[in-house]
Amino acid sequence: EEYIVGLNESSDRGGAHMAQAVLYESMGKLSKAQEAYRTAIHVEPQLTGPRSNLAALLEQMLRQDAAGYRRQFTPEAAAEISEEVASLRRDELKNLARDAKLLPDSAPIQYRYGLSLYLHDERDNAETALKRAVELEPETAQFVFALALFYQKYEQYDLALSYADRLLRLQPDARNYRDFRNELRKQAGQAAKATDADGGPSSR
Repeated sequence: EEYIVGLNESSDRGGAHMAQAVLYESMGKLSKAQEAYRTAIHVEPQLTGPRSNLAALLEQMLRQDAAGYRRQFTPEAAAEISEEVASLRRDELKNLARDAKLLPDSAPIQYRYGLSLYLHDERDNAETALKRAVELEPETAQFVFALALFYQKYEQYDLALSYADRLLRLQPDARNYRDFRNELRKQAGQAAKATDADGGPSSR
């Protein structure tokens, strides 16, 4: 409560409302979180962040609804929310493109821009931004992991494995990264077998 009171002293700044929203979301107060994210957008329309967070929250609620964990939306309402999510992500991409241009040497911004491009199926631009983030901060495992996942998604297993190896050099005791590399090796082997079965280059 004291923290929220302190944030309210900066109620003219979108960041204060976004911080409230993150707090409410962590407490499971999703309605209040939505309201705070929307207020952040209203107070500072050009602020990067609240749109992405709100879109992710709404998507989570839709998934829970579809899975039957928390039935709360009619089909019509779910469709409207899906449209809002798409709109939020489109607007956020514009803001991130602006930020990435203004701050080309900011790894976190390049990373977030790359993720947003990926969500919009802009594969080449997403790859460029994610690689830029890794170039700027090669020791940040989060950025390296994102690039490995990107190449896994597009079945470029050699590249994915190279970044998975980098992850383990950064954090050799991280079991999740080790499991991820093993998963990639398995997928790469299956892809190679499929290529052989289809008469690919390795079967000649």
